[in-house]
Amino acid sequence: MTRLTEIEHILFKVEEYPVFAQLPGEENPKWVHAPGKKAVVDMWSKRVVGVVGKDYRVVPNLDAILWGYQACLQAFPETDIVEWNLGKVDGPSTGTRCSIDILHSTAKLDFSFVEAGNKPESYGPFIRVTNSYNCMRALSFEIGFFRKVCGNGLILPQAVILFRFNHLKSEIGAQIDFDVSSGAFLKMRQSFLESLDVLTGYQVAEDDFELLARSALGIRPPLNVEENRRTQEDWQALSSCFSALCDHYYRDLGGNAYAILNAVTDFASHPPNNRLLRRDRHSLQKKAGSWASEFSRRCVMPEFSVSSYLGEQE
Repeated sequence: MTRLTEIEHILFKVEEYPVFAQLPGEENPKWVHAPGKKAVVDMWSKRVVGVVGKDYRVVPNLDAILWGYQACLQAFPETDIVEWNLGKVDGPSTGTRCSIDILHSTAKLDFSFVEAGNKPESYGPFIRVTNSYNCMRALSFEIGFFRKVCGNGLILPQAVILFRFNHLKSEIGAQIDFDVSSGAFLKMRQSFLESLDVLTGYQVAEDDFELLARSALGIRPPLNVEENRRTQEDWQALSSCFSALCDHYYRDLGGNAYAILNAVTDFASHPPNNRLLRRDRHSLQKKAGSWASEFSRRCVMPEFSVSSYLGEQE
């Protein structure tokens, strides 16, 4: 399915309308009002993009983006608004939800990490704004990191500055106060650097490299894959794409867990259009961050083994 990837695709005007049901079985069908419900309508295409409760607070994507810039400035008060630029946009073609990245564009917040080949790599922060019109996603603002050389990003599950608001009038007013504790970003960055250091030092055999990368994102063949030709072809395409990425990073960065993280974040940041891949970029990057945090914690334990770890993932 085609996805929305340009900023102009998600800035359609939305309006709220009452919901009616047409009763069946009558010669002259009767329309009955559905109390407590309202439809959110894309006024450009005249399509309903969500049916929500009467207390649902509809936040237009443009408003969410403007609040995202506000979050950037409050989380990083030493920066200026011109240092933040809109990055990738991603959402289903229905327009029911989307995520928008706001990236810091100067070197002021960058930090370096020396990877396995002793070549310094630069990372920077971004804020991901997530919004929806159908109750499926809360309005959220999450800080993640991206590798400057390629733009591959991830969102960590802990030590992350996260603002999350349910779409309720009682939770979202005319303004949002982003209360950021002092030193929160420095703490988060240090935690991330420590994880990268552990991953770089953990050596991975070539036979285990792709297996660990697949387990990080849950890339597994579907059940009864051999029974359907189309499913076989889709799985072969998805598997080949993933294998090529793993081979590239194993050769480029060596047999270590940091190279696995790079393969995983590359796939997560540029997911192929494949029927068997049911997670979007946002979900994949969060899984990549979860894996980095969890694996760096587990692999230093005395009793840890890759075979046992992979067995747990099955």
